[in-house]
Amino acid sequence: MKKRIFLPIAFALLLSGCDDFLGIKPKGSLIPESDKDFEYMLNYAQLLKTGESYPTFLTDDAYLPLTSTNMVLQGFNSSTPDRKNAYSFQKDIFADSDVDPLWEYSYQRLYYYNTVINWANGSSDLSEKGKSIRAEALVGRALEYLYLVNGYGKHYTPETAGSDLAVPIITEDLASQPPKARATVQEVYDLIRSDLDKAIPDLPVRPVLNAFRASKPAAYGLLARTYLYMGDYAKALKNANEVLKLNAALLDYNTLVANPEALGMNMVDMPVPKDNPESIYARTAPYSLGNAFGVFPSQSLESIFDKENDLRWQHVFAHKFQIYYTSPEPIYMPGWEINLGVTTPEIYLIAAESEARVGNPQRALELINTLRKNRLSKYTPLASSDKSQILKWVLEERRREFAEVGLFRLIDLKRLAKDPENAVTFTRTLGEKTWTITPGDPRLVLPIPGKIMLKNPLLVQNER
Repeated sequence: MKKRIFLPIAFALLLSGCDDFLGIKPKGSLIPESDKDFEYMLNYAQLLKTGESYPTFLTDDAYLPLTSTNMVLQGFNSSTPDRKNAYSFQKDIFADSDVDPLWEYSYQRLYYYNTVINWANGSSDLSEKGKSIRAEALVGRALEYLYLVNGYGKHYTPETAGSDLAVPIITEDLASQPPKARATVQEVYDLIRSDLDKAIPDLPVRPVLNAFRASKPAAYGLLARTYLYMGDYAKALKNANEVLKLNAALLDYNTLVANPEALGMNMVDMPVPKDNPESIYARTAPYSLGNAFGVFPSQSLESIFDKENDLRWQHVFAHKFQIYYTSPEPIYMPGWEINLGVTTPEIYLIAAESEARVGNPQRALELINTLRKNRLSKYTPLASSDKSQILKWVLEERRREFAEVGLFRLIDLKRLAKDPENAVTFTRTLGEKTWTITPGDPRLVLPIPGKIMLKNPLLVQNER
């Protein structure tokens, strides 16, 4: 039997110009050669994750008192250094000796995707299975770059995207290569769209095995998100509709049962991502529960929930009903794994926002009412003919659905800065210190990790 061992390659090797591993076959391991070998690579555990959770602490969703009576979280003073730095808008979030997991693990995953893609591109006689494997890797690469460009770059603006700096584009699968400068926001978005467009013809309609494997709806869903971020709402709607034709399943939260005696996982009997009917493309947070136990909802976030009827408030934020939780302060504590891939609720919301902006506002209402019906214990349909009001409802629903999740709110704050009617200004107070974050604030763009800056003289730091 062949032995399959695939060694993780840290991104530091990709940019630092360290020893050249090119052409060296590691002793005791196999250089993959067949489509089965490369398909096996897609099941590498790190490829089943994406994104990061710490950027939430830069947003108006997060609240950390200096100290707290909460028995689980003691507040700012007991938080991790990166969360403290993000929450207090420090110039640097990580020390030069620390790993920024969003940057380094994203590029590590890109190494694997590039390996699969370049194997397929170099094959003179690629089977249909091989084409499908390459297509899955293209989807994975697109997702990683979509998070990277929106974390470390300014938000996409057509007039400046060609000059605004984003992240280095690496499409090679070399263990060591010369340092690269930051590509522009436009160049990264061009690669994302190109990868997804190339992938769609070779992807299955239904994922192989489960939602951790990419499918046509996954690619259409990422295109919908990409065009939403670009402000091209017509194309966002077109791709969202393609997804909904193939998968429009929603999970009725009224069927979920909470276990008040559980702590951590299984507090609610939510299906795991691979079995959840809402999972179009499953990618868990690096820590399966994301920011669980680590952050309180801000006053502005808490104020938009119907606390009596919204089951997200009851299931996502822990309250007195849990025997291990006695503080009156609600804390973010979802009892299930967080999916940072593509879900049907996101597609409903992308379609609804696009309809509200450039299409049929009444369909936007229908879409969010369908979602709300599956989230509220006592559901009353929203009704209005006011386009601005409908859009406001859609954006509030989006904030509730993705409360404290990954980069969703951070990216929304950046993109809504381009929308005068819905741009957000928020103030954060910590002890005697106050910060006011206005639309377009450069502090909402993540700093390039100092560890990486030290290794690559071509990189230019973001102004914060």
